[in-house]
Amino acid sequence: MDRGLQRHARQSSVWARLCRLPLWLLAICLVAIPMASSAGVFISVNFAPPPLPLYAQPVIPGPGYIWTPGYWSYAGDGGYFWVPGTWVLAPYPGALWTPGYWGWAGGVYVLHMGYWGPRVGFYGGINYGYGYTGVGYVGGYWRHGGFYYNRSVNNIRTTNITNVYTRTVINDDCVAHGTYLLRPACFRILLSEPNHRWACQEQ
Repeated sequence: MDRGLQRHARQSSVWARLCRLPLWLLAICLVAIPMASSAGVFISVNFAPPPLPLYAQPVIPGPGYIWTPGYWSYAGDGGYFWVPGTWVLAPYPGALWTPGYWGWAGGVYVLHMGYWGPRVGFYGGINYGYGYTGVGYVGGYWRHGGFYYNRSVNNIRTTNITNVYTRTVINDDCVAHGTYLLRPACFRILLSEPNHRWACQEQ
């Protein structure tokens, strides 16, 4: 084979490898998505958390805050302990909080940590109250960079907030245990969306 053909064969081989590179990068990203989506699972326990306590929501401190409900965490030998709910300033316009939940998997209860994202994802079907009824969030919505609060589920009585509306929410009290009741399959795709952030320091 003459040198011209050898050089052409080498160049063709290099181009073939370069053309395959984006496919390899795509494959690596697709494999990494499920790993990233399960990155919030940190704690597993062989007995169920207690039922959610009933508690009063404190007054909202100001506009732009989103309610993040309380949850049971676990401290090794110390057992379960209650992390109270709190108002948290949204980390970016459009951010919504998906609460964490305890799910039964592989013979143990697993804590799936909450996170910020552009939509409310799966949180075990748990009725945390204050707008978190088990599916989605009915405590408010973002519009033109401002958050609008549902007066019927948020404690905004003494705070000067003008972006309010009233929509009745049925059964908005804490009655479920901290274990999941629904299957998360239809919500898994939401975990692969951009702009997800884990809990802030206040939470």
